Amino acid sequence: MFKDLFGGAQRRRLEKRVERLGGQLEALRVEFAKEYKWRRRLEDKLDALLRGQQLASGDFADPHAALQAWRFGLTSQNEEDGLVLSLVRAMTPRDRRFVDIGCGRNGGNCGLLGRELGWSGLMLDASEVAIRQLGERLAGNRRVTALARRVTPETIDALLEEQGLTGSLDVFSLDIDSFDYWVLEAMTVAKPRLLIVEYNWLFGGERAVTVPRNADLASAPKGYHGASLAAFDKLLSGRGYRLVCVEPMGVNAFFLADGEATELPGMTAAEAYRPHPGRKTDKAGESRERPSFELPLVEV
Repeated sequence: MFKDLFGGAQRRRLEKRVERLGGQLEALRVEFAKEYKWRRRLEDKLDALLRGQQLASGDFADPHAALQAWRFGLTSQNEEDGLVLSLVRAMTPRDRRFVDIGCGRNGGNCGLLGRELGWSGLMLDASEVAIRQLGERLAGNRRVTALARRVTPETIDALLEEQGLTGSLDVFSLDIDSFDYWVLEAMTVAKPRLLIVEYNWLFGGERAVTVPRNADLASAPKGYHGASLAAFDKLLSGRGYRLVCVEPMGVNAFFLADGEATELPGMTAAEAYRPHPGRKTDKAGESRERPSFELPLVEV
């Protein structure tokens, strides 16, 4: 009997120790992840400084390589800021107006334009918390409107008309991880010169596909959203745009209106496509690490 009591107490003590150790390990994992994230950001910024210093007078054989050499990130998710700035300079902006849908708390791909260059524009995000934080960051520029709105294909044109952002725009960015293709297809009241869209690299570099317009994304597995690069290229090439680059992380694609920065030739989706670094893909570029789901995709 005493042996059983002693054994039970010892097990409980061991269980508590294991529980404490588990909590300590989790805390260390979180701290390591934070440290790794900031170390990577610092490395990226140092790399950008080196590229800007050493490649300023580089003898580039390809204009697309020259464009990529100027990438850097101040407010963007990756290093889109440098690409946006280079393309804006190449096309010579006219009205210095932008729209960023899915801007997050830092301003997305147009944060640099609003915070550093003083452009006017519209920032939209479904998260009220993100918009409140962004408003604090943009407090020095009253020419930017930040709204917490969920944008859909049915509301995009009315929203732009409401904010007086129709017709000519210099930059338009779209990143909502949902019905991106259908929102862009439905937008008819604005004609941006530079258009940035987040594509879904999981769908590969060859197929022109998107999630259905009526898909239930709320209950869908992670990764089931948006459209492929080829789908956006097909849609936008029919509207007078050409694909000019994709940033190295395989997230955002950049399209210029025909007639803008003509020294920069267009690319096919197959040429420009990049999967997310470090992820395994098949010969068509589709992820071999996709969740095992059988959900419909629409060929466009």
